[in-house]
Amino acid sequence: MLAKSEQVRGKGNSSTLMFAAAHSCFLREHGDIDRARGLSERLVSRYLRLLGVGHPFVAGARSNQALILRAVGERNQAHTLAERALTDMTGAVGPDHPWTLGCAVNAAAMRNVTDRVEAAVALGRDTGERAGRVLGRDHPLARVARRALDADLRALRGEDASAPEERTHLYWNFEPQPT
Repeated sequence: MLAKSEQVRGKGNSSTLMFAAAHSCFLREHGDIDRARGLSERLVSRYLRLLGVGHPFVAGARSNQALILRAVGERNQAHTLAERALTDMTGAVGPDHPWTLGCAVNAAAMRNVTDRVEAAVALGRDTGERAGRVLGRDHPLARVARRALDADLRALRGEDASAPEERTHLYWNFEPQPT
């Protein structure tokens, strides 16, 4: 379907790019990491060319790309990219926007998997508080932020050997929607 959208609408069409973002996440979540990585790299490149460095879609796509890098074991690169995505998203839409909160959940995850657990807890605590305040405690993103913080706290205390594995399942996908 992505190829058809590229053919009919064009590779730089906003609907095609939104579909590509969702498809990349789907591929990653279903273990097709190589295809997800290639698509993600093309997506970031296209967003950069069309929208520029400071656009929130670029930051969101980079946050997704960090999740792919973590999945292939490139944890330090994933951490660097997730932190950049968080910084860029904060600059683009502000610290309390849901997209920024999602980038923060992912950046905290990368801190955890690169043995920066105290920093993950600090960011996770802040993110959970902001998500609860801005979105409400029952919002799915606020719940993910709380669960991620709980896993980070268990890892920090050394209470649960499965905490790092559990933490890989607590993330946010950036999938822009048409307005």
